[in-house]
Amino acid sequence: MRRILDGFYRVCFAAGAFGLAMIAVMVTAQIVGRLFGVLVPAAQEVAGYLMAASSFLALAYTLRVGGHVRVSLLINNLQGRRRLIAEILCLAIGLGLSVFLLFYMGDLLLHGLSYGAVSGGMIGIPLWIPQSFVVFGLFALSIAVLDSLVSSLRGRLPDYVDNEH
Repeated sequence: MRRILDGFYRVCFAAGAFGLAMIAVMVTAQIVGRLFGVLVPAAQEVAGYLMAASSFLALAYTLRVGGHVRVSLLINNLQGRRRLIAEILCLAIGLGLSVFLLFYMGDLLLHGLSYGAVSGGMIGIPLWIPQSFVVFGLFALSIAVLDSLVSSLRGRLPDYVDNEH
């Protein structure tokens, strides 16, 4: 199961990295287009959606490797069982928040689908497309937080503690 979850997190991270590479392609296309007097329609809009997708898709992997910013001044001074209890409490709150966001972003996605919502830009991108990446990223984050919580409930500090920079 560990290999499956870690593979899932890496695939999400790779998809996020691909989104960042596509932003670079969009910006390059705009620059080259300007040199030749060619307009690249909706490039800024698409780049913004790609940035949101990339950010959310990378959240689970970033949590797993200890890359999220954590204010750990208090928790780092705890030892043994107290540290574990504090981690469990933080992860439970984090899971609640990520599931809350997942639920409401999923609701926004479903409403957008039912109304046929499109962006107000030049080409009217259906909003379900970028929203689905955000929802999937939140789903992956919720799984990663739950994964760390289960590990903590079993008496182990989460892997991100060992990987913190």
